[in-house]
Amino acid sequence: MGLPPPCRHRVLVAATAAIIAAATVASAAPLSAPNRSTFSAIAATTTRQATAAPRNINLGRNAGNGGDGGGGLGTVGGAGGDSGAVTINLAGGTALAAPTGGSVTLGGAGGNGGNGGGAVQAGSASVGGAGGVGGSATVTGSGGGTVFGASTGAIVAGASGGNGGNAGLRDFNVGGVGGAGGSATISTTGGGGIVADNAGAVAFGGVGGNGANGGQGGPNQRRAFGGAGGNGGSVTVTNSGTGVMLDCDARRRLHWRFADG
Repeated sequence: MGLPPPCRHRVLVAATAAIIAAATVASAAPLSAPNRSTFSAIAATTTRQATAAPRNINLGRNAGNGGDGGGGLGTVGGAGGDSGAVTINLAGGTALAAPTGGSVTLGGAGGNGGNGGGAVQAGSASVGGAGGVGGSATVTGSGGGTVFGASTGAIVAGASGGNGGNAGLRDFNVGGVGGAGGSATISTTGGGGIVADNAGAVAFGGVGGNGANGGQGGPNQRRAFGGAGGNGGSVTVTNSGTGVMLDCDARRRLHWRFADG
């Protein structure tokens, strides 16, 4: 048995008013507080992604330069230092360079020879210092790992030799000889490759240093001899097993340096 028509009308009006009031209160209520820990984690992740940058790998330090001789008679510039060798042994499929996008440099540069005849090369009968030898690089890998992984940047194994120092401006001067470039020896066994896909430019073997000028006093200067340039670093690459030595993309960018003086 239902309510009479006037009562039903009043109940409907009251219910409608209650719904409207509830909706108004809900819309006016403030939003719930955010989950701070969630936002902190998102912010930290975003920061790491934004600040992450390719990391370069540099093994082997540059050698020091030789000092200049005096500005008088018969002075000799100091020889540049030789850079130390870099030797890396990889086992168990380990890669030297992971896919970071950074460059890889193995071996430091040899030091430059000092100038004979002083900093302004004003002396006579002077000799420029010899450039130092660039650092050599030896990498051996076993167990199936690729030495230089995918997306590695530019790869340099074997560093440049130092330049010879200049001799004096007067007579009887001899320019310093350039240092030899560092050698590169890369070998893998067990099916690992050497340079993976998408790697950057590849340079094995260091550039020889430049020979320096002898006397620089003009065409009438007597008995002035320029220094010899240094030899380029030798390169030995051995790969046994089933791995790819150099993928097609890497071969297009490969710069073999044999006696590149």
